[in-house]
Amino acid sequence: MEELKFYSLFNFGLTKSQEKRATFLHKKSIIVDMHYGGPIIYNRCLINFLKKLIRQKKTLPQIINKINQIRTKMIIKGELPEYKRIWDVSGVTIGCKTVGIFDNSPYFFTFKKTLQDIELTSSEITNLNWLNKITRYEDIINTKRLNRHGFILKLENTTQLGLNFKRKIDLLYNLGVRIIQLTYNTKNNVGCGHMTLED
Repeated sequence: MEELKFYSLFNFGLTKSQEKRATFLHKKSIIVDMHYGGPIIYNRCLINFLKKLIRQKKTLPQIINKINQIRTKMIIKGELPEYKRIWDVSGVTIGCKTVGIFDNSPYFFTFKKTLQDIELTSSEITNLNWLNKITRYEDIINTKRLNRHGFILKLENTTQLGLNFKRKIDLLYNLGVRIIQLTYNTKNNVGCGHMTLED
């Protein structure tokens, strides 16, 4: 339990017996988190780099993308061992990793950025022997059985697909994307998002 406190997880106020039962159930279950792209870790090096980007007046998308690139390289090199430890403690088996957002363009969601994110996440999966790409049901079962973690790649919008859906969806499927949300907050070629006043 001390390890959990270190990572500041929410205290549900359970008794010791309830905590023990909850821990047992959690460990036995397959936990799929629809918004979990892996632990977000900032060590001293990343914090200093973040400050540098802010001083350089980089845009928010530029900052997020650069930090993600550097953090992924550090994870692959084993320079952020906390990454796996925090994921283990979280109990999450499978995280659904959003790709294709925070492009530094007026459109925010672009196909180019989607492909870049898939490449970055794929490099993480390829280089970490405890992380799997999830593309089918059997991958989920095997990931749990082997006591590993996995990513399901997803899009939170179809804006980046433009009008040429068929070709791009086939390509994304072949790259491992398995979830595509039709709209986000705004209107696109598929439908109206939450913030669209006229439907």
